[in-house]
Amino acid sequence: MSESLSQYVNRIMRQKGLSAADLERNCNSQISASYIGRIERGNVTNLTTEKMVILAEGLGVDPYEIFAASYGKPPAAQDYNNMLAILDTVQRLVMNPEVLEAVEQLLRMSPYERTVLLKPLKRLSKEKAKDKKEES
Repeated sequence: MSESLSQYVNRIMRQKGLSAADLERNCNSQISASYIGRIERGNVTNLTTEKMVILAEGLGVDPYEIFAASYGKPPAAQDYNNMLAILDTVQRLVMNPEVLEAVEQLLRMSPYERTVLLKPLKRLSKEKAKDKKEES
């Protein structure tokens, strides 16, 4: 369960309550808000080392974390990043009562019932991803 650069940046910004404009200020305008927006949407994935360091400073994180997210498979920090991703998921879950209720209902179901229910959700997710890719 590794995060993409886009997912990582979105999570850190959400956790720290940062907007793209805030991050641009934190980066001393060395990375524009529009460029940050492209990173958030996943349109920019191969940052230069210099941009990774500037982005890390703006986010207040270790540049290694940006590199690891950009690389896709953090070598030594895999477990740490997995824990952060799980923590972020739980945080979003708790803040959304409808989703929390849905998860509680899922946990009460048998494995077979969950499998049957998840099939259309996965299909919908694939269709959304395909539509998003076609828009790009």
